[in-house]
Amino acid sequence: MKIIDEKGRLFGKINLIDLIIVVAVIVLSVATVVKFRTSDSYLSKGRTLEYTMLIENVRQATVDAVGQQTEGLVDYESKKEIGNIVDYKVMEASEVELMSDGTYKNVKYKDKFDVLLTVQVGGTETEDNYYTLSGKKIVVGDEIAINNGYVGTHAIVKSVRTIEE
Repeated sequence: MKIIDEKGRLFGKINLIDLIIVVAVIVLSVATVVKFRTSDSYLSKGRTLEYTMLIENVRQATVDAVGQQTEGLVDYESKKEIGNIVDYKVMEASEVELMSDGTYKNVKYKDKFDVLLTVQVGGTETEDNYYTLSGKKIVVGDEIAINNGYVGTHAIVKSVRTIEE
């Protein structure tokens, strides 16, 4: 008995091309499940993340534009939603400068401001990271290019926490 007959059937019953297609579909299905499955290492699933970001040394026009649209803040580079602004505080911008006598002095900038944003977004917390539901990783110290539809600027993540609901 031949393994493949003259019509290309395996053991005279199964078409070899059909078998290859079925095996390929099974392999692709398994690969998709493995790639996109959720990890069991989540500490919290489906929670609200609250994080603060600092925008430094911006003009009044940028401060005004930040307050224009508080919903739908996105990461400008990845276009992923990163939350809604729930609070923002405007402060005079300043910088520590080395003076000619070798001392350091906190110098305030005229007409420049720092903005501290508080942002909330649905997300998850793993053992070592926070992720928004859109998949954006939020890490303290990272600089994120943000856009709210009125202004695009850079902000530094200062703190991240989950909120109990």
